[in-house]
Amino acid sequence: MQRITRERIGYLLDRRIPPVATLRDGETVLVETEDSRTGRARLPEHTTQEWLAGLHQPGPYYSNPVTGPLLIEGAEVGDTLVVTIEDIVCDSQGYTGFWPSSVHFPEWFPEPQTTIFPIRDGQVIFNDRISFPTRPMIGTIGTAPHLEALSTHGSGRHGGNMDCPDVKPGATLYLR
Repeated sequence: MQRITRERIGYLLDRRIPPVATLRDGETVLVETEDSRTGRARLPEHTTQEWLAGLHQPGPYYSNPVTGPLLIEGAEVGDTLVVTIEDIVCDSQGYTGFWPSSVHFPEWFPEPQTTIFPIRDGQVIFNDRISFPTRPMIGTIGTAPHLEALSTHGSGRHGGNMDCPDVKPGATLYLR
């Protein structure tokens, strides 16, 4: 089994980007991923208003990183790739964030908010009394379209940013 590390991540689904690995049809692969902020929500200072405002400034930050690309040996334009998610292992912490421009309750969240939570024994620990089970999912996965490069921020028939709780261990995806 190949292990693809998160050393090569990107923010485009683009067939012109050189592949980080070549896979055979039916091969199982372990893919390391990064969170939707590319690891920029790990420390207490990543929750301050000043730091969060900086994320939305022009510069090198993009959301929804993907590991890859991966080349599937023998796959051709027009084929459908079948991907089965066998397992997802969570990190030891996660975060939740709200942006006034992207939530339906801007009066509740007039400023960006981020909270970092520990994850232990399959539980997200909110505080000493409240925890809930993790439900890991793949946020972004897709194929590179033949004639264009697409941002990993959007979704479509190619896959992309799905944030769908059904894209979890045991799920099978059919990607054009």
